[in-house]
Amino acid sequence: DRHINDMKVIVVDNKDIGITTFYKENDAYVVGLTLIHPDYQSKGIATKLLSGYIKKAKDENKRIITKAFKENRACDLYERLGFNVEKEDNTHKYFVI
Repeated sequence: DRHINDMKVIVVDNKDIGITTFYKENDAYVVGLTLIHPDYQSKGIATKLLSGYIKKAKDENKRIITKAFKENRACDLYERLGFNVEKEDNTHKYFVI
């Protein structure tokens, strides 16, 4: 993957609990793959992580784009955090803020 160097490990209480990618592409930021171990889901970790990404983008006056499978519960999280659905296809929702 061309963004392998943008991948960061998510650490909580000195434990590696997930991975995330966040990078600049053209004139926007992209939230790429974000995975959190099931034992650590629904604890606000992704909300805190994404809120930091949103702040960084807003501070630089940049857009953030991401996508998720339509049935992925991350879609609800993105919408709660202020992302708007820019378009949809048969499998994905494409979000922007």
